[in-house]
This record gives sequence, C-alpha cells and structure tokens, in this order.
Amino acid sequence: MAEKKIQPAPPQGIELKCVDDIVKFIQSKKLRVVVETGVAFGVSTNAILGAIPDDGLLVSIENNPYTLNSLLVLPKYYKKWLFVYGDSADVLSNVVKLVGSIDLFWHDGLHRATAMKQEYETALPHSRFIGSHDINHPGAGTVWNDFVEEHNMEVLLRRSKWAFARNPDWKPSK
Repeated sequence: MAEKKIQPAPPQGIELKCVDDIVKFIQSKKLRVVVETGVAFGVSTNAILGAIPDDGLLVSIENNPYTLNSLLVLPKYYKKWLFVYGDSADVLSNVVKLVGSIDLFWHDGLHRATAMKQEYETALPHSRFIGSHDINHPGAGTVWNDFVEEHNMEVLLRRSKWAFARNPDWKPSK
C-alpha cells in the first residue's frame, strides 16, 4: 500500500523561529551550498535562498505532490535554486554526488527514524554541517542524538525541535 501524501500545514510561530535560526546560521558561517529535503510551502526554502550569496546553490528535494501546488519560491531566486521532485531515498545519493561539497545539509523531510538516518548517512561524507528539523518528532525516536554521538559531531545550536551540528571529518571536494 502506498504511503498517503498529506498536505503540509501552514507555518506556525515556532517554525518561523526555526527559519530565523537557519538564516542566522547560514549567514554567520558564510555558507554557499545547501541541500534540503522537505519543502512544503517553501518558507525555509525562500529563507535559505535569501541567506545564501548570489553565486550560491540550494537543491531542494520533495516528493509530496501537494507541494507542487502550494510552493511559493520568489522568482528572483530561481537562478540559484534547483528543485528535485522525488523520494530522498531514491535521489539524494545522486544529488550529493553531483553537488560535491555541501556546506549545509538540512533535513525537513519524512520524520521517521529510518528515513532521517538514511538521509544523514548519505549526506554526511559531503557535508560540512548537518541540520535537522523535528528532531523531537514522535516518529524520529533518538535518531538525531544517536547520529551526532556516533559521528562525534559538535552540536553548534540546539532548540527543542531543531539543531545544527558540525561534521568533524569534513573536507571539501576537489
């Protein structure tokens, strides 16, 4: 039986605080290349696009068909944005190979432990930083904490629902 696609909920106050943290993190670290899973209405997508420089790149991966009807990305950002429609389990490995070095991998896709771990593991060798939304989601279990501990990552910012950590083994791709 196929998984039921659900329509994303509009952003709430706490989510806007998350977006503010994403922007501050990207700007403070001078990040240029971001890969995100999960787009919904595009609130964080627009924020990331506004925070990266004009020569930056955001690759967004999403597989919820409702997103295609509700996604609102400002046209001024199109030149630095690539939207990939598909399941991250199927497309993320090819995306990270094509992109090479990723400054920030941001997970906000399927909030299930197996999906989150698969995304983190796929992105980690290519990513300077890993960030994740809904780290306290009931379906996520302890996957964020376990992953960060297993890979000796330094948590740079942690809130109740989201966090950012540094990959200690990151080396930029040639």
